[in-house]
Amino acid sequence: MANPLDAEMRLLGLVREVNRLLVAETREEELFPQVCQAIVREAGVPSAWVGYRDRIDGHGITITGRAGPMAPQARHITPAAESAAGRALTEGKTTLGPSSPETTGEDLILPFALTDGASGVLVIAFPADASPAPDTISLLEGLTALVARSITDRKAEVDLRHAQRVSGVFLRKFETSLLSAVQAMAAALEKRDPYTAGHQRRVATLSMAIGRHIGLSGHRLQGLHIGALIHDVGKIQVPIEILAKPGRLREEELNLIRIHPTTGWEMVQDIDFSWPIGSMILQHHERLDGSGYPNGLVGDDIILEARIIAVADVLEAMAAHRPYRAALGIEAAIEEIRSGRGRLYDAAVVDACRQVFARRGAKSLFIEETSPPPSADDDYV
Repeated sequence: MANPLDAEMRLLGLVREVNRLLVAETREEELFPQVCQAIVREAGVPSAWVGYRDRIDGHGITITGRAGPMAPQARHITPAAESAAGRALTEGKTTLGPSSPETTGEDLILPFALTDGASGVLVIAFPADASPAPDTISLLEGLTALVARSITDRKAEVDLRHAQRVSGVFLRKFETSLLSAVQAMAAALEKRDPYTAGHQRRVATLSMAIGRHIGLSGHRLQGLHIGALIHDVGKIQVPIEILAKPGRLREEELNLIRIHPTTGWEMVQDIDFSWPIGSMILQHHERLDGSGYPNGLVGDDIILEARIIAVADVLEAMAAHRPYRAALGIEAAIEEIRSGRGRLYDAAVVDACRQVFARRGAKSLFIEETSPPPSADDDYV
C-alpha cells in the first residue's frame, strides 16, 4: 500500500465490504472468516486472523477466522507475554509489532470486547516495508469496534427474539449500528481534504434543521442525516491536488469532480439502507430547472431529501472557506438560494432554510475556520 490514494481506496473498499457482510446477517462463525478474507483482499495485506481470548487461563486464543498464508493454522495458540499479541491481550490496547517469532513484518493487533464478557483480537499482518499509518490504524480500530458491536447486537437480538418474537427489532437496531460505518466513510474523505474538513457534518446539521422545520418524520430525518453526512463521499476518487487546488479549476478538472455523485452512488449500492441514501448522494447537485448534474433531473424527479441537501450544500460551500477563496459570508449565501428559489432550489426548502438562520443564526450551525488565501473564483462542486 505504498501509493496513498491507492491505500485510501483500498480501505474504503474494505469499509464497504465489511458493511455488506454485516448487512447480510452472516452467522458469527461465518462472519469472522469472511471479514478476514475481506481484509486480505480489499486492504492488500498478507494475512489476517481473529480469535477469542480463553476465559479460563486468560492467555490462550481460540482462532475463529483466518485468511492468508501467514495466519496461524492451529485452532488454539498461546502467544508469548512479551509479543505484540500478548501485550494487546493483557493491556486491551491496539499494539503494533511482531505477534510471533515467525512474523517477518509488523502485525497490527486490534483488541475487542463484547458485552457478555468475551474478548479477543483481530490481527492484521503488514509487510515490513508498509507499516500502517495512524489514519489507517484509526479506521481499522473503528471497523473492529463495528464488527464487535454487531456481534453483541446479534447475540442480544437472539435473546430478544426468543423472548418476544419481534422480527422487526433487529433491523432497527442494526440500522443504528450502520451509522458508525457511515461516519468512518465520512472521516476517510475528510482526512484527505483538510480545507473542507467538517463540510459534510455542517451540511448534515443544516439539512436536519431544515427537515425538522418542514415537518419530516423522525425516521425520515434519520435517513436525511446519513445521506447528508456522506453526500460527497464520491470525492474520495478525486485527486487531492484538484480538491485542494488554489485558483480556478480547468474544465477537465471540473468534469472530474462532477462525477462524484455517481461515484458515491455506486459506493453505497451494496448497503441495504431503509432510506434512499444512494438517491440523495446521486441527486444533490441536480436543480429544479434541469441545469444540474449528473442526470439533468427536473422538479419532483429529484427526491425531497436531495433538494434539502442541495440547498444546505450550496449555502455551506459559500459560507465556509475554501483553498481557492475566502468565505463569501452567510448573507451572500442566503441571497444565492433566495435568487434561485423555485427555479434552481425547492421553494419550501429555501424558505425553511432562511427561517432557520433567522431564528438560530450562523454561529449555531457553522464553526469558524482559519482563512486560506482569498480568490475571486469559485465553483460549487
